[in-house]
Amino acid sequence: MDKRTLDKRFSYQAPSPDMVRRMQELRTQFRETAQMINELCPDGNDKETAIQRLEDTMIWANKAVIFGT
Repeated sequence: MDKRTLDKRFSYQAPSPDMVRRMQELRTQFRETAQMINELCPDGNDKETAIQRLEDTMIWANKAVIFGT
């Protein structure tokens, strides 16, 4: 991996107002999905894993908004 790629990955990337709007929209949708999982699935390891993976996916989606990859 070249230095430029590493620098981009590990540098602060200030989001534009449009990026902030898109990330807020994503967060709202992910929260609603998490609430649905919480209401419809019985408590247990599988439910916890589903919510954790949803949170992971939200993080990657936000990164895609910021870095455009």
